Amino acid sequence: MNILFTIEQYYPIVGGAEEVVRKISERLAKKGHQVTVATSSVPERKSHELNGVKIVSFNIYGNKVRGFYGETKKYKDFLITSHFDIICNYAAQSWPTDLTLELLDKLDAKKVLFPCGYSGLVLWSKKIFYWNYFRRLPIYLGKYSHIIYHSANYIDKVFGDKHNIKHYSIIPNGIDIDEMKTHTIKFREFYNINTKYMLLNVSNHFKLKGHSFVLKSFNLLNRDDVTLVIIGNKVFGLRGCYSKCKRAASNNPRVILLENTPREHVVSAFHESNVFVFGSKVECFPLVVSEAMSVGLPFISTNVGNVRELNGGIIVNTPKEMAVCINKVLDDSNCRETLSTFGQNDCLNKYTWGEIITKYEDLFKKIVTQGSQSEFFSSNTCL
Repeated sequence: MNILFTIEQYYPIVGGAEEVVRKISERLAKKGHQVTVATSSVPERKSHELNGVKIVSFNIYGNKVRGFYGETKKYKDFLITSHFDIICNYAAQSWPTDLTLELLDKLDAKKVLFPCGYSGLVLWSKKIFYWNYFRRLPIYLGKYSHIIYHSANYIDKVFGDKHNIKHYSIIPNGIDIDEMKTHTIKFREFYNINTKYMLLNVSNHFKLKGHSFVLKSFNLLNRDDVTLVIIGNKVFGLRGCYSKCKRAASNNPRVILLENTPREHVVSAFHESNVFVFGSKVECFPLVVSEAMSVGLPFISTNVGNVRELNGGIIVNTPKEMAVCINKVLDDSNCRETLSTFGQNDCLNKYTWGEIITKYEDLFKKIVTQGSQSEFFSSNTCL
């Protein structure tokens, strides 16, 4: 198959969505498929090919609500003139997807949408601006060959059910077991962490990732035997929170901020931590939580995305609740061990790429060969 993935950012930009698309693309390419990724231009990208995947970059930003800026005609021409068997738009409310919406009737390829949640429906600050977007979205959803959700209960699936969208599959995100097994450095020794316990948060410094939530809970712990490590890259502009986090870290020697951290160091941090803490406001399927589960690291998280469906952790609603739960898990080794076992077993049974990529390949083959939605997808296809 000749497959196109579109996503707003791609390697060397590193984040949850970027890693998911990279893992799917590279594994499909390894199986012999021709895979291309269309994404934003970034100066850090030095090659137009990575591990068998072709990368096509466009200097575009914005979305259907904020407006589009840059090489929009070049991108549209690329979609229309390229001959893909299947086009996969990853994440709504982004320029690669929103520009495709206008072309759905003109594209011969089968079209697949991964909504990845709808922040414009979740956040009150966005609802008024995205009202018309979501009023028209069901029309576009009906024009896609298939919709892929990462969770059976998240808001994008609920929205689709409300609007009678039946041509969908539910495929969770996966983790790279071999990568997560690789514990190559002594993380605590390398970063001079001498406290008995270590808390870990891995997320780039977007405000919506909830670093302030985690920092507030840490300040409420009232103990000096624990260090909080936050691994994430800077995000500039109004969406970023790095400067605020930096100020918080400068006032507390037991808060360590790491950026541009080598992947092997990140993996080792998962292995050497005692609790993974996550305060995000908007997610679909947070990859970092499943990565924590894969190494038996208990998590404490806000009720975001599909986290409630996962074993191995505790859901909290406020920084105070998170602080109480952190203390409980750190002070109760039996609790830590139980959460660790449940989470690791759940992850290894359900969320490994080896199993998941086969589901993608089989589904894409069916989508490409089917004549119409109604012929093959008269009811939903849950994988």
